[in-house]
Amino acid sequence: MKSHFYILIFICVLLSSCGDRNAEALKRLAPTDSADLIIVGISPGLTEGQGERFLRSVGELLGRAKLGSDIIIIDALSCRRVVEFSIPDDNDNMAQEKARSETFAPRILELRRFIMGEADSSGHVASLHVPRFLEMVSQIASRSGEKTSVLMVGSALHQDADDNWTFKDLSYPSDGVFLASPLENLFGTVGREDFLSGIDLHFIYLDEWRSDAYRVAVHRFWHLYCQRQQKDNPVGLLTFSSDLDEGIRRLLQPNLTPLWDFEIDDKSTSREMVRIPSQLPKVPEMPMTLEDKPEQEGEQPLPLEGLSRVGLRWKDQVDLDLYVETPGGEQLFYDRRRCDEAYFYKDDRNSPKGSRGFEYVNFFNPVDPREARVWVNFYRGEASTSPVAELLFEFHGKWYVVPVTVESRQGNRGQDRRSDRSGPHWVGPINLKLPGS
Repeated sequence: MKSHFYILIFICVLLSSCGDRNAEALKRLAPTDSADLIIVGISPGLTEGQGERFLRSVGELLGRAKLGSDIIIIDALSCRRVVEFSIPDDNDNMAQEKARSETFAPRILELRRFIMGEADSSGHVASLHVPRFLEMVSQIASRSGEKTSVLMVGSALHQDADDNWTFKDLSYPSDGVFLASPLENLFGTVGREDFLSGIDLHFIYLDEWRSDAYRVAVHRFWHLYCQRQQKDNPVGLLTFSSDLDEGIRRLLQPNLTPLWDFEIDDKSTSREMVRIPSQLPKVPEMPMTLEDKPEQEGEQPLPLEGLSRVGLRWKDQVDLDLYVETPGGEQLFYDRRRCDEAYFYKDDRNSPKGSRGFEYVNFFNPVDPREARVWVNFYRGEASTSPVAELLFEFHGKWYVVPVTVESRQGNRGQDRRSDRSGPHWVGPINLKLPGS
């Protein structure tokens, strides 16, 4: 009797989440060209609240998946199947969400027992083993021959049994790990160039990030890891979000294009964990302009090797990007964040007071400002007037500001960044002629 009671409860939950709108059921199903096979990788270490939200989302997924779909739920830590759903395409009743709810209620109860009854033995909340799970996905997809979409739900911070590759203390693996075979390190992709070809990949993370910069760095890592295994159409991750509803919506939407354009650093040879800074530099409310003369009369000019940071901040509701070429000729921007000379840092959420965005390049050792070049790009958004920003330079412990105006009123999503960068969306290269130079 108790099991029947729970089944009835789940039928009610599904009906309330999906709605009993039989007249509109066919309209709400996924398009006929969406995935035939949907694989969902879930962590066994969800909290009770996370588990309940996931169950509601499964109800939404079952209510909207197209006729003929197969949905497989997998424990993405131990990589074992939990439950499977097959929606027949020869039963007109299954076009109604209510019929699906009633048909799949026992299996959803089975899924609930897994989510609420399992415990992650690693001791970490929402742990996944992404490489092992995606290897399983590749095997299932190759055997089925169906159009496949994958949704991963759990922590994006990998926890390694030997602690060699654990994402902790704002660290993540260097790009060099991709350029090895899986026998050499966990994230090697050599020999697996077509493992994930033709598979749409979505990642819903359940992490609280210590900084936006770390979130972007981890996002970039998983995007490139997936992309390097998609030889035919290397799109990487189509979704990287904390919003499970958004993940389901995008999972069922065909012909998506990636929202990001990350690039691997082919020059990276190190295979180690690298770390990003945890704090923004302190920037004064009113930095000096270049017309200010901080040196007192009679003092010797400051040495040229004194440029330590180059930053960009702005107030408009648009997205501007900073590009810096180091004295060694390395290009640093949002998609290439580290080299031997400097690192790039971006954190909109913790921007200085009075600023919507702030990003900067920090040099490990002070450099001659004449040997560095800077560009500003209007990346995304629209503005009624030309966006105005401030370039900030830290030189021998003092900050200086230079106003910058971008001619274009609409972003270009980084186009022409590999050319001369001379269009209306670009400003630069800017001569960093600072005091003492």
